[in-house]
Amino acid sequence: MASIRFNYSGNINSQNIDGVGHLCSNVDNGQFTGSIIFASFPASFNPAAAGASLLSISCTNGGASTYDIPNILSLTTGTYTSRRTIDFFEADTTPLGQVIIDGSFTKLDDEIFEANVILSGTYTGATDLIIPSGYDLPLNVTNPTKLQGSFNLDIPRTGGSLIKTTHVHEFEFTSGTTQPLVNCESQIYYMSNSKWNPTNKCLYLPGISIMRNQT
Repeated sequence: MASIRFNYSGNINSQNIDGVGHLCSNVDNGQFTGSIIFASFPASFNPAAAGASLLSISCTNGGASTYDIPNILSLTTGTYTSRRTIDFFEADTTPLGQVIIDGSFTKLDDEIFEANVILSGTYTGATDLIIPSGYDLPLNVTNPTKLQGSFNLDIPRTGGSLIKTTHVHEFEFTSGTTQPLVNCESQIYYMSNSKWNPTNKCLYLPGISIMRNQT
């Protein structure tokens, strides 16, 4: 089992963010459970707007390896960064802002990692959002220590409409890799009991993560 401890800071809409989280992942089958508890979090932002990517910058990391494609945790030799840039739009493509999630990961032991995550940006859209069922992230080798990819994701609202999002993600293995990088794809599935509680400022996110060849 792989374990990642998170410390969250930064701000969205000039409102402070302060929290701690934990992700536990079974690298044999890809099942993971993640949770975050915030002491401070902006009421004007719902983590579902980011496709729950406050944790998804690392859901991929401990995914089950298929077709001999290694996961992120097995690729790093010690430290790496995971950065997600998300642009938001109304259904008619009116811009709603941009949020950047920067994570710096440190290997403490074979299966124990620590992450410092900084959030920044603005969001002017709706907050009555539903956590999506998941997404596919293709990742291409851009140099010997970097993987980069992008995808689009529609986020449903409780009233039946939606907002549109575009995600750009980059992993950089700052201390090198255990083997040469290859083009791959991360498939993330969230369970139906995933939940954001804005009153208690808690995010609960169970799911499955798989690393595979690009489809």
